Amino acid sequence: MSLRQLPPAAAPLTWSDWWRGVAGFFAPDRALRQLERSLGDGLGVPSVFLVSSGRAGLTLILQALHRLSPRRRVIVPGYTCFSVAAAVVKAGLEVVPCEMSASTLDFDYDELERLVAAQAPLCVVATHLFGLPADVARVRRICGDRGVFIVDDAAQALGLETAAGKLGTLGDVGFYSFDRGKNLTSGHGGAVVTRIPELARELERDYGALGQPAALAGLRSLVEMMVLSVLIRPSLYWIPASLPFLRLGETVYSTEFAVARLSGVEAGFLTNWRERVKILNEARAARVAAIRRVRPDLVPARADSCIRLPILCASREERDRVFEAARRARLGFSLMYPSAIRAIPALAGAMAEARCPTADSIAERLVTVPVHPLVSASDNENIEKVLKGVRPPVQ
Repeated sequence: MSLRQLPPAAAPLTWSDWWRGVAGFFAPDRALRQLERSLGDGLGVPSVFLVSSGRAGLTLILQALHRLSPRRRVIVPGYTCFSVAAAVVKAGLEVVPCEMSASTLDFDYDELERLVAAQAPLCVVATHLFGLPADVARVRRICGDRGVFIVDDAAQALGLETAAGKLGTLGDVGFYSFDRGKNLTSGHGGAVVTRIPELARELERDYGALGQPAALAGLRSLVEMMVLSVLIRPSLYWIPASLPFLRLGETVYSTEFAVARLSGVEAGFLTNWRERVKILNEARAARVAAIRRVRPDLVPARADSCIRLPILCASREERDRVFEAARRARLGFSLMYPSAIRAIPALAGAMAEARCPTADSIAERLVTVPVHPLVSASDNENIEKVLKGVRPPVQ
């Protein structure tokens, strides 16, 4: 019996990436400056701040925004990565979940308009969940002249764009993640970008106080990425997947994370980001298109290039059946975030009055499908066989 097992997401490195990562260990300042310039040029933004993770970047953003405004409430999607809520709490602010649209995995915009009017929030975090573009222009129209900042959460959308522009640059400030499982990875890391000089000055205030990572941290990153690059291969992924203490695929809410700068090694891995993310995103888009040809009723309309393809099943029981069939075939399907934001146990008291039934339903019915470049043609065939038996949700 074959032990081949697909990882849920992957962004494999090239030998060139490895060489640049090693170079970043020996010349970290050069690697960091080069990446700052490259990201700024590629994204069309004057201010770039390289940090230890996407959630660290969001924390810095929220701290800076709060110094510019006394408001404390942060509107986030009702179903999103737990790290978004954790960053809000770490910044000392209040999480306000907004109801979702099941067809787009974006905000329910009628509800967002009501919340913005009623809550007078500090900001709205518009999230491109799994790489599905949020309608940031509509968020801006709702926020209007109400003094509400727009945070463009492109943690899962590096290198993607719409007619409106590059995702992550459409708000007042945006951020990206380079953690494992993202569009492009250096193991850990993130970036904050903005075009607003006043906001850039506030970000620099906190960023300047962050110490440089020690050489040992860079060496640790090299070792971690070496292990990841080997074990992410489908022929070997069964090894980490069979070790429960690694807690692969488990979503944990925690505010105990570092807010630090990116290391030179991590910056080195990302040096060639523009070319690499283009290749990776195009490969993902081709796999999404192949699944759409087989089951167009299951693929969200906004899905193009996704880090994982989100699919809503008719019920929780149907989702569990589909996931179990894919698990037995080692196809890398995943269940993602186990609940809506309002149902995170650590936030239960603060979320007592929140009502997001569609977000709750998404959490119960959603399964994600791997579309990364390590998915082979035969894997695609097996994935399509599983998906052919999926009952679509009633819209």
